[in-house]
Amino acid sequence: MDVFEVLLTLVLGRIRHGGKNGKSPVDLVLGCVDNFEARITVNQACLELGVKWMESGVSENAMSGHIQFIKPGETACFQCAPPLIGASYCFLQRAMPFIILVF
Repeated sequence: MDVFEVLLTLVLGRIRHGGKNGKSPVDLVLGCVDNFEARITVNQACLELGVKWMESGVSENAMSGHIQFIKPGETACFQCAPPLIGASYCFLQRAMPFIILVF
């Protein structure tokens, strides 16, 4: 088992049993991770379980950031539509069924 599979198993477990009572699944994942590999892991887990998530991040110099809503089966996933890097304005991308706010 490689590192990705181990992390994916842990994230899947937290999503499946991370509800208030510790037994029920969560309704929404709030992504607050600090690297691309972790985002890919959360993306894969949410896709497998059909759970919505809000992905967010900041640039290395903390001068810009992004917020992205991902709903499996209805919007593009993180791997299909990663946020733009270096944009300095907010926008609504109308060409694809997802929203990424870049600030």
